Amino acid sequence: MKTAIRAYCTLFLLSTSVAFSQTTPGNTAQSAGTAAASPAMAAINGDPAVEANLQKMETELDQAAAAHDSAPFVNYLDDNIVALGPGWKAANKADVLEGIKSAACTVTNPTVSGFTYKWLAPDLVLVSYAETQSMTCNGKTAQAAEHDNSLWQKKNGKWMAIFHQGTADAPSTTNSSD
Repeated sequence: MKTAIRAYCTLFLLSTSVAFSQTTPGNTAQSAGTAAASPAMAAINGDPAVEANLQKMETELDQAAAAHDSAPFVNYLDDNIVALGPGWKAANKADVLEGIKSAACTVTNPTVSGFTYKWLAPDLVLVSYAETQSMTCNGKTAQAAEHDNSLWQKKNGKWMAIFHQGTADAPSTTNSSD
């Protein structure tokens, strides 16, 4: 019995060492950081048309939020979205839609800029950007700025936001002369 176990262990170690020492098609040995990309990984370089569409959708959502219009959110948010933002906790789609409709503040001049895209898979893109706007809440107007990240996934041929997080910029610590 011990001989059989030793034989299986030796066979296992031999086969795994052969697997780790295989070479790429160019006959160069693979190392941890230089493995050849699989065909699925090759598609992760990004698609400018998809990125332009995601930017358009993010811009549309930003303008709709300022107008308290939930229609684009119904179209672009996945039913199981997790949304986090300055001053509010994780929310599902129903919470986001209710928040858009019942927002107490008036938003003017919403602007999104500085879009970047990180393709995590052919059907999964992390979109990051900056947002600025003027807000009037309870009669007080202030400028607001935040950095936003949305995770978009292609589901049934349609890009849907499955995660969103907005992080408010810290207030300036410099004194301004009024």
